[in-house]
Amino acid sequence: MYPDLSHATLLNPHTNTVSLVKDLVDPTWARGELLKTVRTRFSEIINRRGMTTMSTGKAIADHLRSWSNGTLSGTHVSMALPSNGEYGVPQGVFFSYPVTVDYTGKVSVRTGLELDDFAKEMIAESYRELKAEADQALQLAAEEH
Repeated sequence: MYPDLSHATLLNPHTNTVSLVKDLVDPTWARGELLKTVRTRFSEIINRRGMTTMSTGKAIADHLRSWSNGTLSGTHVSMALPSNGEYGVPQGVFFSYPVTVDYTGKVSVRTGLELDDFAKEMIAESYRELKAEADQALQLAAEEH
């Protein structure tokens, strides 16, 4: 999992949009401590509280809000969708993408965002991790039959 903050912005009704990374967040912290925290947070939650559905429930609520209301013009949210090869992810893999949602609920991957080499490598690593998990699950399923 990789939190790409390079395109994250805050919408301020009184001023211009503020870039999270350029204006507010130390990139070294984002690529270091934040990345480590995000990549390990799910296992931390399970270790501390046991299995929880709070994060899953919040994600579902956020998705439903976006599907029913759409996204603001010029903004995007993250949703896991089957890949059509965007951002170097092989076709058919469910992957989290920046998406826009129109007023009818149509979801479209926002393509063309510039990614630096670090972001590209983190996306490739996330794919490798997902692939390893899928391969392990398929192996376990095959062993049970």
